[in-house]
Amino acid sequence: MRIICKFIVVYLLLIPLLLNSTCASVTDTFAYFTDVEYSAGNTLTAGVWGNRTLIDSEADFLTVSDSKLVKSGENLYGFSFDISGTQNVTIDKIQLWWNISQGNTSHITKVTIHGKEFFNGNKSAGEMIDGINYLLEAGSPAKFELGFDSSVSDLTPFTTNIIMGDGSVKSFVTDPKYRSDVPEA
Repeated sequence: MRIICKFIVVYLLLIPLLLNSTCASVTDTFAYFTDVEYSAGNTLTAGVWGNRTLIDSEADFLTVSDSKLVKSGENLYGFSFDISGTQNVTIDKIQLWWNISQGNTSHITKVTIHGKEFFNGNKSAGEMIDGINYLLEAGSPAKFELGFDSSVSDLTPFTTNIIMGDGSVKSFVTDPKYRSDVPEA
Protein backbone atom coordinates (compact mmCIF):
# COMPACT_ATOMS: atom_id res chain seq x y z
CA MET A 1 0.00 0.00 0.00
CA ARG A 2 2.83 2.33 0.69
CA ILE A 3 4.20 1.89 -2.83
CA ILE A 4 0.81 2.84 -4.35
CA CYS A 5 0.72 6.02 -2.24
CA LYS A 6 4.20 6.93 -3.44
CA PHE A 7 3.14 6.45 -7.10
CA ILE A 8 0.05 8.62 -6.56
CA VAL A 9 2.10 11.39 -4.99
CA VAL A 10 4.68 11.24 -7.79
CA TYR A 11 1.95 11.39 -10.45
CA LEU A 12 0.26 14.34 -8.72
CA LEU A 13 3.56 16.19 -8.75
CA LEU A 14 4.14 15.38 -12.42
CA ILE A 15 0.67 16.52 -13.64
CA PRO A 16 1.59 20.27 -13.83
CA LEU A 17 4.74 19.44 -15.79
CA LEU A 18 2.76 17.25 -18.19
CA LEU A 19 0.13 19.95 -18.67
CA ASN A 20 2.77 22.60 -19.39
CA SER A 21 4.49 20.46 -22.00
CA THR A 22 1.13 19.57 -23.61
CA CYS A 23 0.05 23.21 -23.76
CA ALA A 24 3.42 24.24 -25.11
CA SER A 25 3.14 21.74 -27.95
CA VAL A 26 -0.36 22.97 -28.81
CA THR A 27 0.30 26.72 -28.69
CA ASP A 28 4.00 26.54 -29.61
CA THR A 29 5.09 29.30 -27.25
CA PHE A 30 4.38 31.09 -24.02
CA ALA A 31 4.66 34.84 -23.72
CA TYR A 32 3.86 37.15 -20.88
CA PHE A 33 3.33 40.86 -21.55
CA THR A 34 2.75 43.52 -18.94
CA ASP A 35 3.25 46.58 -21.14
CA VAL A 36 0.26 48.91 -21.56
CA GLU A 37 0.14 51.55 -24.30
CA TYR A 38 -2.12 54.61 -24.39
CA SER A 39 -2.91 57.00 -27.20
CA ALA A 40 -4.77 60.27 -26.69
CA GLY A 41 -5.71 63.22 -28.84
CA ASN A 42 -5.88 61.32 -32.10
CA THR A 43 -8.31 62.22 -34.84
CA LEU A 44 -9.94 59.72 -37.15
CA THR A 45 -10.83 61.16 -40.55
CA ALA A 46 -12.95 59.32 -43.09
CA GLY A 47 -11.58 59.13 -46.61
CA VAL A 48 -11.74 57.26 -49.89
CA TRP A 49 -8.85 55.47 -51.64
CA GLY A 50 -7.98 56.46 -55.16
CA ASN A 51 -8.08 59.86 -56.83
CA ARG A 52 -10.67 61.32 -54.46
CA THR A 53 -9.58 63.53 -51.56
CA LEU A 54 -10.41 63.17 -47.88
CA ILE A 55 -13.81 64.36 -46.72
CA ASP A 56 -13.70 67.92 -45.35
CA SER A 57 -13.88 68.31 -41.58
CA GLU A 58 -15.93 70.88 -39.67
CA ALA A 59 -12.73 72.81 -38.90
CA ASP A 60 -12.25 73.33 -42.66
CA PHE A 61 -15.52 75.29 -42.77
CA LEU A 62 -14.76 77.58 -39.81
CA THR A 63 -13.22 81.02 -40.41
CA VAL A 64 -11.66 83.03 -37.57
CA SER A 65 -11.05 86.77 -37.91
CA ASP A 66 -10.81 90.11 -36.11
CA SER A 67 -9.11 88.96 -32.91
CA LYS A 68 -8.56 91.68 -30.34
CA LEU A 69 -8.22 92.48 -26.66
CA VAL A 70 -11.25 94.09 -25.04
CA LYS A 71 -12.36 95.38 -21.68
CA SER A 72 -16.03 95.28 -20.85
CA GLY A 73 -16.86 96.25 -17.32
CA GLU A 74 -14.99 97.07 -14.17
CA ASN A 75 -13.27 93.72 -13.66
CA LEU A 76 -13.83 91.83 -16.91
CA TYR A 77 -10.88 91.80 -19.25
CA GLY A 78 -11.05 89.73 -22.36
CA PHE A 79 -10.10 88.56 -25.76
CA SER A 80 -12.56 88.27 -28.62
CA PHE A 81 -12.63 87.06 -32.20
CA ASP A 82 -15.24 86.61 -34.88
CA ILE A 83 -16.12 83.24 -36.35
CA SER A 84 -18.18 82.28 -39.36
CA GLY A 85 -18.79 79.08 -41.28
CA THR A 86 -19.63 78.15 -44.83
CA GLN A 87 -21.49 75.08 -43.52
CA ASN A 88 -23.07 74.21 -40.17
CA VAL A 89 -20.40 73.42 -37.58
CA THR A 90 -20.56 72.45 -33.90
CA ILE A 91 -18.11 73.93 -31.42
CA ASP A 92 -17.53 71.33 -28.72
CA LYS A 93 -14.47 72.44 -26.69
CA ILE A 94 -11.74 75.04 -26.69
CA GLN A 95 -8.20 75.13 -25.39
CA LEU A 96 -6.29 78.38 -24.94
CA TRP A 97 -2.64 79.06 -24.14
CA TRP A 98 -1.10 82.41 -23.28
CA ASN A 99 2.11 83.89 -21.97
CA ILE A 100 2.50 82.57 -18.43
CA SER A 101 5.97 83.99 -17.86
CA GLN A 102 6.67 86.31 -14.96
CA GLY A 103 4.35 84.30 -12.68
CA ASN A 104 1.14 85.37 -14.40
CA THR A 105 -1.78 83.50 -12.81
CA SER A 106 -4.69 84.76 -14.92
CA HIS A 107 -7.65 82.43 -15.41
CA ILE A 108 -10.43 82.21 -17.97
CA THR A 109 -13.69 82.80 -16.10
CA LYS A 110 -16.26 83.05 -18.88
CA VAL A 111 -16.69 82.13 -22.54
CA THR A 112 -19.62 83.28 -24.66
CA ILE A 113 -20.42 82.64 -28.30
CA HIS A 114 -22.86 85.09 -29.91
CA GLY A 115 -23.96 86.19 -26.44
CA LYS A 116 -24.77 82.63 -25.28
CA GLU A 117 -22.83 81.19 -22.37
CA PHE A 118 -20.46 78.42 -23.44
CA PHE A 119 -18.49 78.21 -20.18
CA ASN A 120 -18.55 79.80 -16.73
CA GLY A 121 -15.88 78.77 -14.21
CA ASN A 122 -12.14 79.01 -13.71
CA LYS A 123 -9.55 77.53 -16.11
CA SER A 124 -5.78 78.07 -16.41
CA ALA A 125 -3.65 78.27 -19.55
CA GLY A 126 -3.82 75.04 -21.56
CA GLU A 127 -6.75 73.50 -19.71
CA MET A 128 -9.49 71.97 -21.85
CA ILE A 129 -12.75 73.93 -21.67
CA ASP A 130 -15.63 71.57 -22.33
CA GLY A 131 -18.59 73.89 -22.60
CA ILE A 132 -22.14 73.69 -23.87
CA ASN A 133 -21.98 72.67 -27.54
CA TYR A 134 -22.69 75.58 -29.88
CA LEU A 135 -24.12 75.10 -33.39
CA LEU A 136 -22.88 77.79 -35.76
CA GLU A 137 -25.18 77.81 -38.75
CA ALA A 138 -23.81 78.23 -42.26
CA GLY A 139 -23.24 81.84 -43.26
CA SER A 140 -23.99 83.27 -39.82
CA PRO A 141 -21.20 85.14 -38.02
CA ALA A 142 -20.75 85.06 -34.25
CA LYS A 143 -18.53 86.83 -31.73
CA PHE A 144 -16.48 84.54 -29.50
CA GLU A 145 -15.60 86.28 -26.21
CA LEU A 146 -13.37 85.07 -23.41
CA GLY A 147 -13.38 86.77 -20.01
CA PHE A 148 -10.46 86.68 -17.60
CA ASP A 149 -10.09 87.45 -13.91
CA SER A 150 -7.33 90.02 -14.54
CA SER A 151 -5.86 92.15 -17.31
CA VAL A 152 -4.71 90.13 -20.31
CA SER A 153 -2.85 92.85 -22.20
CA ASP A 154 0.51 91.28 -21.27
CA LEU A 155 -0.58 87.69 -22.06
CA THR A 156 -0.51 87.90 -25.87
CA PRO A 157 -0.11 86.13 -28.17
CA PHE A 158 -2.95 83.68 -27.51
CA THR A 159 -2.82 80.22 -29.09
CA THR A 160 -6.32 78.84 -29.51
CA ASN A 161 -7.63 75.39 -30.44
CA ILE A 162 -11.33 75.15 -31.24
CA ILE A 163 -12.39 71.49 -31.13
CA MET A 164 -15.34 70.78 -33.38
CA GLY A 165 -18.15 68.26 -32.94
CA ASP A 166 -16.46 65.84 -35.38
CA GLY A 167 -13.17 66.02 -33.41
CA SER A 168 -11.36 68.20 -35.94
CA VAL A 169 -9.42 71.19 -34.62
CA LYS A 170 -9.19 74.79 -35.85
CA SER A 171 -5.98 76.32 -34.47
CA PHE A 172 -4.80 79.90 -34.68
CA VAL A 173 -2.47 82.33 -32.96
CA THR A 174 -3.39 85.95 -32.37
CA ASP A 175 -1.03 88.65 -33.50
CA PRO A 176 0.05 90.58 -30.37
CA LYS A 177 0.34 93.74 -32.47
CA TYR A 178 -3.28 93.56 -33.58
CA ARG A 179 -5.24 94.80 -30.57
CA SER A 180 -8.12 97.11 -30.03
CA ASP A 181 -7.71 99.88 -27.51
CA VAL A 182 -7.98 98.42 -24.04
CA PRO A 183 -9.46 101.21 -21.94
CA GLU A 184 -8.09 101.59 -18.46
CA ALA A 185 -10.38 101.19 -15.45
